[in-house]
Amino acid sequence: MTNEQRFNSVFFKIPKVRIADDFFLHQKEIIEIFLFELESFDGRLKEKLQTIKPNIEKLSNAILNSIETFLNGDTIGAYKIFEEGLEQIKKYLLIKEGVTNISSIKEPEQFYRARIGSDVLFTREEMFHIPFEKRHLVSSQRYSLPGIPCLYLANSTYLCWEELGKPYFDKVQFSRYDLKDCKLKFLNLNHTSQALSFFGFEKDGDIDEMAAFLIIQFIATWPLQAAVSNVVFLGESPFKPEYIIPQLLLQWIVNHKELDGVRFFSTKYNGKIPVLHFGNFSNLVIPIKKSKDKGFCEELKASIKLTNPISYMYSSLLLPQMTSEKIAVEEMEISMRPITVEVNEDLKAPYQNTKFGQIERILESIQPKTIE
Repeated sequence: MTNEQRFNSVFFKIPKVRIADDFFLHQKEIIEIFLFELESFDGRLKEKLQTIKPNIEKLSNAILNSIETFLNGDTIGAYKIFEEGLEQIKKYLLIKEGVTNISSIKEPEQFYRARIGSDVLFTREEMFHIPFEKRHLVSSQRYSLPGIPCLYLANSTYLCWEELGKPYFDKVQFSRYDLKDCKLKFLNLNHTSQALSFFGFEKDGDIDEMAAFLIIQFIATWPLQAAVSNVVFLGESPFKPEYIIPQLLLQWIVNHKELDGVRFFSTKYNGKIPVLHFGNFSNLVIPIKKSKDKGFCEELKASIKLTNPISYMYSSLLLPQMTSEKIAVEEMEISMRPITVEVNEDLKAPYQNTKFGQIERILESIQPKTIE
């Protein structure tokens, strides 16, 4: 088996799904298999991994120890262990390839936020983060610390809809976020082995020298990516152990101030939409910078632009030409959005001709503005 074949194997794909009750044992098994796979690489890739392999092993052990410490009730100790683990591979996190500077992406990339609405459209302010006077509503989520408002965005309306649990689409309200000029930087945990394998290896199956650093960066951070990309096993339970590492990571982001948020691969990915590059199924979480008694974070408010929200219900009534428009396949632009939407082998369509693509075209025609 070549390095490319190992790298592109089922094991390295995320998200991770557990079938047993014990989350710690599930994560331990993933780490053990990963460290075994790490030894199986050969050739040029093995040579390049030798110098950082001890750091990767320390990160892996820190992830397991922090989970165990958290489950034993020592949340402060869990964070300290996790922080020490991140220090081992920090330079592989805070580098140009690992931190997405949105304004540097050549292809304009859009992000969206969605809320389940009614017959009345929300205001732009209501599509921003939860205001400080309502912070009691901020509950524990994958990347959410109770009481700390954050912005949660996705890079397609389809993913927004998936993250909301697939509600009745016509009344879901969407705003488009323009991040091109806000200079935000994110810890990028959105790389996939499928995407990297397209250009990361030579014909002999070994690592391509030009892409070597990106491949090494991916492998160095893979234990972290796997730890934050676990599908929730018991969705209705108040405590979800799958959220331990993502919440510790968000706490690290808040404490260190070097980054503005985390970009991560959604656990809602069902494998039926091709992931040919880093962008598909990408979420962003942006925590507030500084609290106050009411209103919104001044720094985020001043730097982030968003549109007024729209719903498909109102759009189809007022802009029927937009919601009925179909685009020929040969005219479709290559974008960071999903290529097709597929429910099963008999029910699938080009993304831009679905309701998701139509609502995004309408949102592109609306001018985004900052919150006053």
